Amino acid sequence: MVVEDYLPGDLEWKIISAPVGFTITGNHLSGTIASLASGAYVEITVEAEITGHADTPMLPNTAEASSDTPDPDDSNNSDDADIGQTP
Repeated sequence: MVVEDYLPGDLEWKIISAPVGFTITGNHLSGTIASLASGAYVEITVEAEITGHADTPMLPNTAEASSDTPDPDDSNNSDDADIGQTP
């Protein structure tokens, strides 16, 4: 399964926790998960230094997962969340 997330720009992103092999290049988070049992999930935590959005309290973000293996429920292959800033 391939996981990709184009994180909001103008931020310096770093991975706090993720499966081995996940990387961030610029604002593109990507990685591959060899297998994932039905109903299981993977949690990925990233952090960023604010460089250009100091006046924007929430930044929108959507992550997507895809696989060559047929998925009977593709309604849960993406998720979105607003990214909040903390001082």
